Amino acid sequence: MRSIRVAMIALALAAPVCAMPSSASTYKVLHNFCAKATCPDGYWPRARLLRDGAGNIYGTTLLGGSGKFHDSGSGGTVFRLSPNGSGWTFHVLHNFCAQATCADGNMPQSDLIIDTAGKLYGTTVYGGANGWGVVFRLKPSGSGGYSFKVLYNFCSVNGGKSCLDGAAPNGLTYAGASSGAPYDGVSPLYGTTQHGGGGGGDAGAVFSLTPSKSQYWNETVLYAFCPTDCSDGASPTGPLWLDGAGNLFGTAYDGGDNQRGTAFELAPVAGGSWNFARLYSFCAESGCADGELPVGGVIMDSAGNLFGQTDSGGDNFQGVLYKIVPNGASSTYVPLHLFCGTCAEGMNPQSSLFMDGSGNIIATSGSGGLNGRGGAVYRWNGNTMEALYSFCATYPPSCLDGNHSEAGVTSDNAGNLFGTTVYGGHHKVPGTNSPPGVVFELTP
Repeated sequence: MRSIRVAMIALALAAPVCAMPSSASTYKVLHNFCAKATCPDGYWPRARLLRDGAGNIYGTTLLGGSGKFHDSGSGGTVFRLSPNGSGWTFHVLHNFCAQATCADGNMPQSDLIIDTAGKLYGTTVYGGANGWGVVFRLKPSGSGGYSFKVLYNFCSVNGGKSCLDGAAPNGLTYAGASSGAPYDGVSPLYGTTQHGGGGGGDAGAVFSLTPSKSQYWNETVLYAFCPTDCSDGASPTGPLWLDGAGNLFGTAYDGGDNQRGTAFELAPVAGGSWNFARLYSFCAESGCADGELPVGGVIMDSAGNLFGQTDSGGDNFQGVLYKIVPNGASSTYVPLHLFCGTCAEGMNPQSSLFMDGSGNIIATSGSGGLNGRGGAVYRWNGNTMEALYSFCATYPPSCLDGNHSEAGVTSDNAGNLFGTTVYGGHHKVPGTNSPPGVVFELTP
């Protein structure tokens, strides 16, 4: 019997309340990908940007660059945008698939993190020694470049056949990440994999990675999903949230009582083991009115409440912004806002959430919006929804300002927002009619 309480807000379950568009926001494109015919700068950025103390912005592209993926194409890039006084200077820091058989990794699509020495860490979904992704590090060199190292190759356990250690990793987190502090470089990193793990259903895992003096770091599976009926969830996506007590929170895109995803918590216990608790199983209400297919993980406010969004479900089947008050199996679920096709804030959100200093939640939607196609950047203040910008404002002839943001946003100290779109921009991916995406800045 399901013991999770669901608090349904009458306003959310009535007709959708659309956001009012902001008239004060200033939007500009900082970089159009594929500026050259072979896309050496990469294309299709899908990860949230990272900003360092000097104002540099770092990110990844899923494909592009000068590396080779199979016999054609390329394996993605890590890039940096540096302020130069009058604008921004773009640099590629690493081209994936630069090594034979993509031993350095292939297709990065998760957020980067940075440590106190300026070293960057991230993951790739594929590539590496076993083809199922890596954790990598980029270390600044005295010449202004970066040296690349694979810290861990997934699917290394049991001869690379069973992937008991997980496969296809997502993003990384660490103690202190929620405060914005850089990684200390010595404590454990935590993450999830979409597949593998040994739970019985190739349903993914939560792992830790600790530094080692040997060639590779030490990986430990903390929890493997789907040990029996997948009621715990399957295919975890989005970054984990690590609270001050060392508990990990996240979402699984699939599985649960209704096979529409779950929210979960892992709590450390004495002896090095972890206790798993399912906080919510989505699609518990008729017609998935509570949402389904959670994406982007969760964030936590100062009171310990969790916030996230679903790609689908809700009365309009176009996504839900929700809150969970965590309390194990007695957690309370509250849908906060229903997305819709005619709403200024867009629909089908896929990004991680960002909470500003005032407690506002800022994120992106994948489609819809005022222009009907490109999605939007929105802000939720706890009571009302505001559309800060709707993409595809230049359509037709094309979405020169960007189209479909999957990554969410980051912020500088002045409150300016930075993000990416997967599509849109001034150029085309070679051999296709698909635009390659942009990096943007938005001043609310």
